[in-house]
Amino acid sequence: MHETSEGNACAAQKVDAFVTEIFLHLERQNEAVNQFHDEVVKIPQIVSDIKNVMAKIGEMEVLFSEVNEGLADLADVLEEHRLLRDMHQHHTQLKLYAQKQKGQVEKLRTKMSADHAFKVQVHEAKLQDTLREKQEAIQEAFSEEMQNYRKFGQTQFKPSEKKDTECSLADINIDEGSDSSELDDFLRSQEITDVPNSTSGADKSEEEEDVLLGGQVEVKTDQDFVANES
Repeated sequence: MHETSEGNACAAQKVDAFVTEIFLHLERQNEAVNQFHDEVVKIPQIVSDIKNVMAKIGEMEVLFSEVNEGLADLADVLEEHRLLRDMHQHHTQLKLYAQKQKGQVEKLRTKMSADHAFKVQVHEAKLQDTLREKQEAIQEAFSEEMQNYRKFGQTQFKPSEKKDTECSLADINIDEGSDSSELDDFLRSQEITDVPNSTSGADKSEEEEDVLLGGQVEVKTDQDFVANES
């Protein structure tokens, strides 16, 4: 009996351990089933959340498209702004260059005007010298002719061979600014010599007129010299 009781006790312990193991296994399965049940219950909510997420993704795609278009517009605006800035810089540089060129042109114009004025002064000085030399030469020639006429009663000028041309004292041009002292002295000397012999004086006056007209003595004005020089 005692041995049987010990055997039964050992068997009871084994059964108890087996039952405990089975209980624990079932308990774990029950927890898994409950957890699975909870997850299955959440499936509709998950599906709804997925649908909401898909809708949000669609909205985000629209927003992304709008943002992309906005970025493209922003890029265009930035490009336009850059072009306007470059145009402004080029315009400023062109304006500065134009001002610089204008200053250089003004300097060149001033220099050219000064050079031209200097050349004109030099030319006028040369022209005045030439006119003065010609005037002095004519005056000297006239004085020599008057002296020659006083001494010898004739001049070195020969009468013109043209018979058809009529000349008068009105055709003789006398420069108002020239020195006429020689002519005045000559005329006074002729007046003195004309007193004793009026007839010979008249002949000499006619001869003097013929000499002057025949020799074509002409004292030109400054304007005539300027015309000849041009």
